[in-house]
Amino acid sequence: MKVLTIGSDANLFKADSPVAGRIKKYGALAEELHIIVFTKQGYQNTRLADNVYIYPTTSASKIFFIFDGWRLAKRIVREKKIDLVSTQDPFESAFLGIKLKKKFGIKLQIQIHGNFFQSDYWRSRPLFKIRKHLAKYCLPKADGVRVVSRQIQESLSQFKIPREKIYLLPIHEDYSKYLNNRPSFDLHRRYPGKFIILWVGRLSREKNLDLLIDSFKIVNRKFNQTVLLLAGEGPEKEKLKNQAKRLKLESAVVFYPWQDDLVSFYKTSDLFVLCSKTEGYNRSVVEAMASGLPVIMTNVGPAGELVKNMVNGWVLEKPGVLEITSALVTLIQNEDLRKKIAEQAAADVQKLPNEKEYLALYLKGWQLAQQG
Repeated sequence: MKVLTIGSDANLFKADSPVAGRIKKYGALAEELHIIVFTKQGYQNTRLADNVYIYPTTSASKIFFIFDGWRLAKRIVREKKIDLVSTQDPFESAFLGIKLKKKFGIKLQIQIHGNFFQSDYWRSRPLFKIRKHLAKYCLPKADGVRVVSRQIQESLSQFKIPREKIYLLPIHEDYSKYLNNRPSFDLHRRYPGKFIILWVGRLSREKNLDLLIDSFKIVNRKFNQTVLLLAGEGPEKEKLKNQAKRLKLESAVVFYPWQDDLVSFYKTSDLFVLCSKTEGYNRSVVEAMASGLPVIMTNVGPAGELVKNMVNGWVLEKPGVLEITSALVTLIQNEDLRKKIAEQAAADVQKLPNEKEYLALYLKGWQLAQQG
């Protein structure tokens, strides 16, 4: 099978990035895998593996992504005799996929990695109404729709997609290192006598970290031996640092850059918290679970599907300062509950598909779309 995918992740041009590593494995499932990436100028065609080729649109502006992508896609489909197109969102790239399906008669899979249609965060974004109209036009015409969580699957009921065309397959990562590896350092040596609360990810607006810091202010007032570690980078970093400073939390809220050794962070912290407004899946939650770290999270991504409230985690139905504060205080005070949900979480992660099983499921998604 020759597959063309269309998306916007420029990290594919970094050969050592996690997404490039995943794509190489997907490439092994196909005769050829060709990938168009919406980019601005400054990128070059790249051969990621023997049969995996990446093409940037090198557009002068975002408004030209679709036009430049269409030009590239037509040439690739003609020259490479593509069997299946797989787009990485239900919006602009899906629109290109529909045009290719109509012009060349090839099958189309649309992948959805974000909970775009149930989230107030996405509904408030500029151009959302236009993008939703694109999704309404594209999704019913696809031969297959892959979603990464049950919440996303449920959100598609409004689009009148035949249920048999929707394929649920969460994002996969090799969690064995979090299950089995020993930490190379102990955060409690850096923060002796402290209760360590950890967050890991991209410091961006949808992660709701201002709400987390406001909640932590109350927690820290009650338990002054608590510390909040935020590991990651992103556009909100300076704003969040200023918030911590304004709340006089400079020594209690500590910012770390991206970490190569997250195992040690997960395994030597006391509690993990995620308070995002929206998530497609969220690997950090699963990494924390695999590491035996108890998790508090908002009702996003794997909540309700992998993370079950009071079984292997704490799921907040209506996140707010009081709700987050209450959950943090309860778990800080209740070591037995922390231990119970952490042990069950690690056991549940071990039941997830291994890499070989996952790749077989990924290929099945392509095949179902091709047969659709």
